[in-house]
Amino acid sequence: MRRREQGFTLLEILVVLSLLSILLLLVGAALLGANRAVAKAQSYTVSLDEMRTAQQFLRTAISEALPLNIIEDDSQADGFLSVRQSACSLWRPCPACSAGASSALPCNG
Repeated sequence: MRRREQGFTLLEILVVLSLLSILLLLVGAALLGANRAVAKAQSYTVSLDEMRTAQQFLRTAISEALPLNIIEDDSQADGFLSVRQSACSLWRPCPACSAGASSALPCNG
């Protein structure tokens, strides 16, 4: 009887190495796909945050806007836009004036 030596044959080692390489290839592809998905989600989140910031800015600007009163005659002086048949004037508050005066800009139409 022949005594069998202990150890693995070359064929067994090659089969195990090929199976391990296939397994590592699958795990690497899954990790690469997950990394791309995370990068895409981060990019989407940044874009969404920028849009939310712009919307919040617009909401604030619109909510703080003063109403535009249209005056068709010269009897009232508290309006912002004064309209006559021949001309119109845009009245705006003057922040540099301490008494809250306003200045007029002519509208040529």
